[in-house]
Amino acid sequence: MCPDHFLASFHTICSQIMDSVALYKVKSTNGPLDPWLNDTTRALRRRCRQAEQRWKKDRLQVSLEMFRDSLATYQSALKEAKGQYLSALINSNSHRPGILFSTINSVINPVSVVLNDVSENTCNAFRQHFLYKV
Repeated sequence: MCPDHFLASFHTICSQIMDSVALYKVKSTNGPLDPWLNDTTRALRRRCRQAEQRWKKDRLQVSLEMFRDSLATYQSALKEAKGQYLSALINSNSHRPGILFSTINSVINPVSVVLNDVSENTCNAFRQHFLYKV
C-alpha cells in the first residue's frame, strides 16, 4: 500500500474519533457579545494584559502591584461602561416593556453555559487509538 493510502486511513480514523469525542456546535452571532466595550476599556484591558505579562516574566513585587492597579482600574472602568450601556438601553426603551423585561432578566439571570460530559469509555477509546498507533 502506498503512503497516501495510510495517511488517508489515519486521517479518516482520527476524524471519526474526534467527531465522537468533540461535539459539533454551530456558532452564530447576533451582535457584539459585550456591546459596552469601547476604545477606552479595550485600551485598559490591553494595558492590564501587558502588566500581567511583565509580572509573569520578571516576578517582581513592583510589577505585581502595577498589575493589580491596572486590573482594578480596568474592572472599575468596565463596570462603569456596562452600567452606562444598560442605563442608556433602559432609557431608550422605557415605553417597550418586552425589551425592558428581557434586558433586566439578562442582568438578573445571566445565561449559563452547559458543558456536555464525555463518557469515560469514549475518552479511553480515544486514548487507546493513539497508544496503538504509536
